[in-house]
Amino acid sequence: MRLYGPEIACRTHLTEHERDVAEAYQRGMGDGHRCGWENGQELGKQQVERLQRRIRELEGLLGRGTLRHETGGEQVVEVDG
Repeated sequence: MRLYGPEIACRTHLTEHERDVAEAYQRGMGDGHRCGWENGQELGKQQVERLQRRIRELEGLLGRGTLRHETGGEQVVEVDG
């Protein structure tokens, strides 16, 4: 028995058991999709937070550094050394 495809659209010819199985399958697919989407959103949020922390760390290091000279419009900074 297939639980996906065009035959699901016509529930008239399904037995009650087949209908229940098809609905459970579709519900499971929907739940799985939603769970995957939510996990992806959370992972993206964590990556953004990690990168923001790293930017703050690097800005702090740059702020503690000593400006040595400018080269071609770029500032060269020595940090911890």
